[in-house]
Amino acid sequence: MISIIIASVKSDFLVNVSQNIKDTIGVEFEIISFPNSNGERGLCELYNLGTKKARYAIVCFMHEDVAFLTQDWGIKVESIFADQPKLGVLGIVGSTYKTISPSGWHVAGLDAERGNIMQQFKFKNKIDHHHVLNPDGVKLEQVAAVDGVWFCTTSAIMKQFQFDQNILKKFHGYDIDFCLQVGAKYNILVTYDVLLQHFSEGNFNEDWIVETLKVHRKWKSRLPILKGIFSDNALKKAERASFKVFIKQVKKHKLSLVSMFPLLWDTKIISKMGFLNFVRLNFFILRKMVG
Repeated sequence: MISIIIASVKSDFLVNVSQNIKDTIGVEFEIISFPNSNGERGLCELYNLGTKKARYAIVCFMHEDVAFLTQDWGIKVESIFADQPKLGVLGIVGSTYKTISPSGWHVAGLDAERGNIMQQFKFKNKIDHHHVLNPDGVKLEQVAAVDGVWFCTTSAIMKQFQFDQNILKKFHGYDIDFCLQVGAKYNILVTYDVLLQHFSEGNFNEDWIVETLKVHRKWKSRLPILKGIFSDNALKKAERASFKVFIKQVKKHKLSLVSMFPLLWDTKIISKMGFLNFVRLNFFILRKMVG
C-alpha cells in the first residue's frame, strides 16, 4: 500500500497522471494532491503536509508531468523496501557522487549518474531519449542523492526526518537536502526496475541558484559524498567542472559573480578541487566577470 504525494501546477496533468497511476501501480494506493498553480507554496511545505495525511507505510513524492511505463511498479517498490531494511530513499535517477561545489544532484565531468528514465525535452531542442545508466548491470545501486522527479521513502522514516521548509521555500534543492538528511542513517538507492516517462527536463533559473546555495551552506561539513569508485584526479576535475556550470548559470541570470569568491575561498573546497583546479576556476570567474 502506497501513499503518493503530488503538488499540482496543472489540473489536466494531475488528472492524466492519476489515471496512469491507477492503471499501472498494481497495489492499493492513495493520491494526496495539493493545487499550487501559482507556486505560492514551496514543495517542502506541501510534502510535509502530505506526509501528515498519508495512511500507508510507503510514501512516494513525484512530479505530475510523468507517466509510468512499468506495469505493477507498486509491487516492485513494496518488494524492494521489504528486502532492504536499511533503505531510506528509493529513486529512479541519481548520482554516486555529490560535490562540495554548488550543483544539483547531477555531477558535471564525471560518469556518476545512474538511472533509468524516458526523458522528453521542453526547454531544449533535443529528441526524446531513454537514459539507461547502469554500467554494472545491477537492479539496485547505492547513490549519494536522487532526482526529485520521483522517489519513495517510508512513513517510519518520515517520523524521523522532514523536508526543510524553513530554508527551502521554492521548488529546488528539496531532493538533495532530504537525501543528505536520510543518507546519514540509511541507504539511498536507485532502482532500474521502474521506468518513467518524464515530459520535461529540469530548468535552471534564479530560484535554483539561490536554493542550491542554501543547501550547500547547510551541508558543507558533510560534503562531498562518494558512493562510487573514482580516482582522486577525476573527482577534482568534477568539482571544478560542476562549479563552472554553476558560475555560468549565475552569469546567465545576471547574479553577482563576486559572491562566488567567498564560496571558493574555503579550505575544504580547495582541498577537494585541488589547488591547480582552484586557481584555474578563479581565473574562469574573473574572465566571466569582465566578459
